[in-house]
Amino acid sequence: MASTAAELVKPPPGYPSTTVVLRECEAKLLSFVFHEYGKGVTFYERVKKGMTRCDAIAMKTCREIEGNFCEYISTQFEKPVLYTGPVISEPKKEPLEEHGLPNWLEKFEPGSVVFCAFGSQLILEKKQFEELVLGFELTELPFLLVVKPPEGTNSVEEALPEGFKERVQERGLILDCWVPQLEILRHKFSRRSLARGIQRKGSRKRIDS
Repeated sequence: MASTAAELVKPPPGYPSTTVVLRECEAKLLSFVFHEYGKGVTFYERVKKGMTRCDAIAMKTCREIEGNFCEYISTQFEKPVLYTGPVISEPKKEPLEEHGLPNWLEKFEPGSVVFCAFGSQLILEKKQFEELVLGFELTELPFLLVVKPPEGTNSVEEALPEGFKERVQERGLILDCWVPQLEILRHKFSRRSLARGIQRKGSRKRIDS
């Protein structure tokens, strides 16, 4: 069983794609699946056991999007795969008032604000976080970044590079909490969704994007 990032990036025999593969930086983020998840069992073993012992496997996708990958899973586990989605709910109107987002967005030209959200499951290394925010600084564009505090820190505030806040000032807003992403993307001042959903687990992010 593969357990290192270098091993995980190697597609298994019969894998149906040479382009949709793990990169090493992504594989490192999956190391949690080999950690204990309950007494004497890892997360990987739980999932594998469930898929091995079940009668059928349900996937939240459709044949047109990921049919070849689901067929591969069906072959590997010798189980039928049931396509259950994507199920796209009606968009809800969610207020932007929290954190003063409307007032902050309206300080800038329409279509100028870059929005980047990594989701709640991804926690960056401190060095990755620093490189990310310094990259946004170099764009000289207004930006809204939603990201969890990096590893080994208690807040995004303490992880910011020295002098970053003074240089960026009100041009950048970094939050470590939930925000109404669809409402932000609909806002006339948002430039585009940049890196939205990178490393986020599940299919919902792909559909939203």
